[in-house]
Amino acid sequence: MKRRTALKLAFVAAVAGGLSAGAATAETIKIGAVAPKTGPLAGGSTVTHWPNVRLWVEQVNRRGGLKLKSGQAKIELIEYDDQTNPGENIKAVQRLATQDKADFIVAPYVMTSAERARDCAKAPVEVLGAGFASPGISGDDVFTQLPEPLEIPGAAAAARQAYQRAGIGPGDVDFAEIYDCFTISALLQIEDLGFCGKGEAAAFIRERGITIDGGLPVNTHGGLLSYSYCVGIEHVVEAVRQLRGEAGAQVREAKIGLVGALASPDYSVLVLGN
Repeated sequence: MKRRTALKLAFVAAVAGGLSAGAATAETIKIGAVAPKTGPLAGGSTVTHWPNVRLWVEQVNRRGGLKLKSGQAKIELIEYDDQTNPGENIKAVQRLATQDKADFIVAPYVMTSAERARDCAKAPVEVLGAGFASPGISGDDVFTQLPEPLEIPGAAAAARQAYQRAGIGPGDVDFAEIYDCFTISALLQIEDLGFCGKGEAAAFIRERGITIDGGLPVNTHGGLLSYSYCVGIEHVVEAVRQLRGEAGAQVREAKIGLVGALASPDYSVLVLGN
């Protein structure tokens, strides 16, 4: 039997959008984060955007803290460097949860073997297939020099890889979490991921529907545009929740979910199943 990797959600919380409506009552809310600040793969959006997170915390605290139902609470930001080492990442997350007693930890998840996942507290979600493509064009030129301006670079190629490795087709997908940095980006990805032909996204949405009870529910948590812009991680988290039956807006009988990640000119596709 084919050995598959299992995906296990460990902890997740929104940094900005969802906290002000939370039920926390403490005078201080601890937010923890783990990022690859050093090591062979240091950097990435988590690190480059982190000064903006610090600035947000400073501004919120300067105004007296987050507004909660019970009053206001200051934010304490706790950061760890995982040195781009998965083992260090896990240790840091455990430290935040057990020693630092963090109230919120910024969207990590744990991947392990299917055998190991059987011992986890919650049912694992399997990685059925994955795909990645990076066309020969720079990230800057994507916006001005694309030979096909109505295509998302790499999306179609990455999707074909993921479908082939999962042994499925687009019609087998029960829901999709798509990187919706702009509305048109979501439409183009619906086409490029094979859910309909080029130029047919509008008709596809009208006829099949992409709401929670539609033919293909898309961005069931609201996506980047309507939920929280914590880049692609929350799409993975939402897909895991859907496949566990734990989502706020639950897709009925969800068995297979697709996650599309856009970082022009790179594109990746993850197919998950329960």
